[in-house]
Amino acid sequence: MPAFLAKDVWAKRLLIRCIAMPLKSERAEDLLASCMTARQRGEDFPTIWSGMLRRHPLVLGLPIQVITKSEPILKIQLANGQSLCFQNGAFSLG
Repeated sequence: MPAFLAKDVWAKRLLIRCIAMPLKSERAEDLLASCMTARQRGEDFPTIWSGMLRRHPLVLGLPIQVITKSEPILKIQLANGQSLCFQNGAFSLG
């Protein structure tokens, strides 16, 4: 195996281990409940994103805007394969 591929495989395994350990206790449902509570307190999406979601261990990357039925949805990919969706002022799991 070429040396550069071996390094990539090692780095990928290390990354998976570092991510998988904290994720054992994290659940998408708990994250959803936290987001819903923040919305009930009157926080808007940018505030919730910067204060809670951006650094959360389940969140992978930035929100992606998707348009379905002429309604915009912000989708946030989660490490467990689900996505957290923000549509019409409410959060849901997709």
